[in-house]
Amino acid sequence: MPTPALDPLKLKETLKAAGIPTRHAEAAVRVVAKAEAQAATKSDLDMAPAPSDSMIVKWLVGVILIGAFYLVLKAFFSAC
Repeated sequence: MPTPALDPLKLKETLKAAGIPTRHAEAAVRVVAKAEAQAATKSDLDMAPAPSDSMIVKWLVGVILIGAFYLVLKAFFSAC
């Protein structure tokens, strides 16, 4: 488990010193801790599959063909 980037006790004390009520400061610390726990790590990103080059080429060719088909239809049926 990764080490938290923020110290929850220090964060709570900082919020309280800024005039935020204790209940609200504690709730904010819980939200930050939960978000920090759910954040993706570098190892998570390394495990994620990257799109292959062939998949990108297929999408680009598809988009280009659809665009060309649209232009042809627009040229022949522009009077409609």
